[in-house]
Amino acid sequence: MARPKTISDDDLLFVAKNHFLRAGFHASTLAMATEAGVSEATIFKRFSTKKELFHQAMGLPVCSVMDDAQARVGSGDVREHMVEIGGGLLEFFVKLVPQLACLSGVPGFELREMMTQDEPAPPVVLFRAFTDYLEAEMDLGRIVAKDSEVIARAFIGALYNFAFFQYMGFHSRQKMERNRYVRELVQMIWNGIDPQERGHA
Repeated sequence: MARPKTISDDDLLFVAKNHFLRAGFHASTLAMATEAGVSEATIFKRFSTKKELFHQAMGLPVCSVMDDAQARVGSGDVREHMVEIGGGLLEFFVKLVPQLACLSGVPGFELREMMTQDEPAPPVVLFRAFTDYLEAEMDLGRIVAKDSEVIARAFIGALYNFAFFQYMGFHSRQKMERNRYVRELVQMIWNGIDPQERGHA
């Protein structure tokens, strides 16, 4: 018979968050476990890695828009897929940017260190998934391009830029509606990868 949990996940995350806020990503999981009255092993039974624990404790946003990316391949309209993906990515970045800005003021918090742990960071996972999607569509001839990574970097970078500008308040001086931005961005990129425009129809 399994032993009952001595502390709820929410309470454990509350303890972890306080430690992360005091010490950044360097916070000791052993110290967290001691304060929570559980073993360090218990923490890693519930949260597979320290990064996952940090992500959940700090309430960082989750982006699932790429979860069904491969199911889109070969069906529907590529531009509409990119608009939907772009909208999901932009929503993620709009939530992420201000949270990262707040975390940058936490003592001991080093974003670069957190992002260079063994498992890839969420933005890298999204980038790879989008690149894989583009390459799959390229293989089918539904996109014509030399380098899917360049397209992915330009697309994701432009979306992050919008989120950063919004956080900085720049949009109050140069307004741009979010959905219009995504559609115009997709169309601009599409003009360079459209098989018909490139003579591959």
